[in-house]
Amino acid sequence: MKVQLIRSATVIIEFAHSRFLVDPWLQPKGTFPPLPYGIQERQPLCDLPLPLEQILDVDAVIVTHLHYDHFCQDAAKHIPKDMTIFCQDEIDADELRKYGFTNIKIITFDIPSTFNDVTIHKVNCDHGAKEIYLPPTRKDAFGFILTSPKEEKKVYLAGDTIYCQYVKDAINTFKPEVIIVNGCEATHPEFGPLIIGIDGIRDIHKDAPDATIVVVHMETVTHYKYTRADIRKFIDDEHLEKSVLLPNDGEILSF
Repeated sequence: MKVQLIRSATVIIEFAHSRFLVDPWLQPKGTFPPLPYGIQERQPLCDLPLPLEQILDVDAVIVTHLHYDHFCQDAAKHIPKDMTIFCQDEIDADELRKYGFTNIKIITFDIPSTFNDVTIHKVNCDHGAKEIYLPPTRKDAFGFILTSPKEEKKVYLAGDTIYCQYVKDAINTFKPEVIIVNGCEATHPEFGPLIIGIDGIRDIHKDAPDATIVVVHMETVTHYKYTRADIRKFIDDEHLEKSVLLPNDGEILSF
């Protein structure tokens, strides 16, 4: 198994000889306006680390939800229209079809999806307070766990979620050896965190002390709370160097 951080929450997971591109935010640096809260700079705050043709050298795409920093017009333009795309429900599938995609698979909680030798198990998320999301923006998002008889380890991508019972249940049920966490604690000034931060990473480590936690979704959106320097200090202070990894954009981790 290999996990490559592209940028923000965009990762490539190579698992049982299949390559999955997750949450393709492919916009060039500074081409999207800042949110009303957070630092007032245009986003993404950094460039992609690789050419698009390398990023798109995959077998399938998984879109956990359609927020601007997880799927964008550039992704819709550059991803082949016949690429297999997994999404969370019919609402997102309809939106993806509007871009011309023809091979969309909906992942359900009841029946896991399969792709080649990989099984994709859907896991729920809590993407922060519902008051944050004004239509047409939706709170709904999902995480997933990949399993395969061709892999010794399981990987859990938690997705855009705060630390909650959904996360605990996924860890307790599947006992993943690798856990990918969106960990900048993007925050709304009135309604609080939208995703996991340092406290959540600490809680996940307590729930899964033998797992390796990979922290992504860093330093790219304007409403982040924690920087990579903050996460590194936390790792050092709590002596978690062997348990919590903080990849740079473009870096590949092997498990």
